[in-house]
Amino acid sequence: MGFPVTSTLEAALAATNELQVLPGLTLESFRKHTPNSVTTAKAHLKQTQKNQCSTKPETPTLPLLPDPDLFPASLEKGKRTHYLFAAVIDRPPPTGKCYGDLTGKLPLPSSQGNTYLLILYDYDSNYIAAEPIKDRQVATILAAYVKVHNIFVRGGSHPRIQGLDNECSDILKAYFKDEDIAYQLTPTYMCHRNAAERAIQTFKDHFKAVLCGCDPRFPVFYWCHLIPQTVLTLNLLRTLRLNPKHSAWSCLNGPYDYDAHPIAPLGTHVVMHQKPGQRATWAPSGIDGWYVGPNFECY
Repeated sequence: MGFPVTSTLEAALAATNELQVLPGLTLESFRKHTPNSVTTAKAHLKQTQKNQCSTKPETPTLPLLPDPDLFPASLEKGKRTHYLFAAVIDRPPPTGKCYGDLTGKLPLPSSQGNTYLLILYDYDSNYIAAEPIKDRQVATILAAYVKVHNIFVRGGSHPRIQGLDNECSDILKAYFKDEDIAYQLTPTYMCHRNAAERAIQTFKDHFKAVLCGCDPRFPVFYWCHLIPQTVLTLNLLRTLRLNPKHSAWSCLNGPYDYDAHPIAPLGTHVVMHQKPGQRATWAPSGIDGWYVGPNFECY
């Protein structure tokens, strides 16, 4: 049939019986076993229409006024019709504790040359952050720490006590002093005292599951591009320590808007649409690619 789009073939099967002379091809069997052809997508791919999932707030509808004949007491001056109840919730005070450590060297360098991950765990928000780095040089670790630390600060969490491994460079100590952050080193051979070790295990388990869910053809050296959504999904699953009704992600970044930034399974094979100005006259409308996460800076 020349790889037509699904709606075209389905409409043809519904309108006429001419195609149903092919063995096994009926409207029911087609709907039950609808093909998902990459070739069809490459040739017929169009730009997605806008306003599919609007993020504009809906206009609230005003409530109807009560009928005076049915509810005369509700309109009496000074009559109490609504009550307010309050309760005091004993919430633990913020500790300001933050823990950090490096993972072991990953078996394959990423496409950007990264070979390690810096993991920072904020105790109060229960948030686990990960930042890919290229090496264990002091300047590299400091730049990654500053980047993640600023994420905590912008989200309203201000670490005051930083737990580290049993070693710390003088440059990092100077940075802690400038930021008025006390640091504590883990005693030698007592790595369990650093809560980042548990956070590293949690992140590694989550990230390994993400890698196992990728398409078998996905180039693994793109793993550093998968980190942002991995951090997103991990912290959406973790509850805020100070308020279990919220996620760790919403504590620092606010509620996640799936309509503004849709997400899909990482490492999925996709066909990306190309604008007419980006392709030749008879070139396919789409090219092969891989889904590596949302662009948080675009709508």
